[in-house]
Amino acid sequence: MVGVTCHWRRGGEHHAVSVNVSRGGVRLMVRMADEPPRLARIVMRRHGEDYLEAPARTVYSERRNGLWLLGCAFYRELSENEFQELLPSA
Repeated sequence: MVGVTCHWRRGGEHHAVSVNVSRGGVRLMVRMADEPPRLARIVMRRHGEDYLEAPARTVYSERRNGLWLLGCAFYRELSENEFQELLPSA
């Protein structure tokens, strides 16, 4: 899992956790009372103190057990190098 900060189109941000990530998008788990607003971009922690910022949009949102699961698509596919830097080191 990767720590993520969601930045909303209307402004503001919220912490989330990635459930899975691919080069084309990410599934996020967000703890919010109401349905999350429209997504503008996400910032994901890479190895160390580095971050990857990716413009993204919400494809779907689903409430489950007090959490929101968001399916998000990146506006551009991550490069293989960007993707590898998000994966846990062995």
